[in-house]
Amino acid sequence: MELTDELNARLRTIFGDKVEEGANVLGASTTMWTVSALVTVDGLPAVFQAVSEHANSINRASTAFRDLSTLENAPKLVAFVRSKAALGPRLGLLAPQGLSKRRSQMSTF
Repeated sequence: MELTDELNARLRTIFGDKVEEGANVLGASTTMWTVSALVTVDGLPAVFQAVSEHANSINRASTAFRDLSTLENAPKLVAFVRSKAALGPRLGLLAPQGLSKRRSQMSTF
């Protein structure tokens, strides 16, 4: 099973029909980002992005998160990775100091 499929299966188990798989989210730069999932609970959105160890996956997620984090009502940002340790120093690209800890986090399985 691919990482995105695993993420969405877990989210569906927890949040049911509140999960929008492959959602499009407009960033502050007016770029439309397709994310692994968007979950909205009580009107509060959370963006979930499955991120592999491949550099392109990490860079794309980092760029999207940076763009989304600057929105006036920014969603919570969650990177879903197989192993934080496997990302090594690139881990900081997904959770940079510029992003609020309240709005960004990592999840491993």
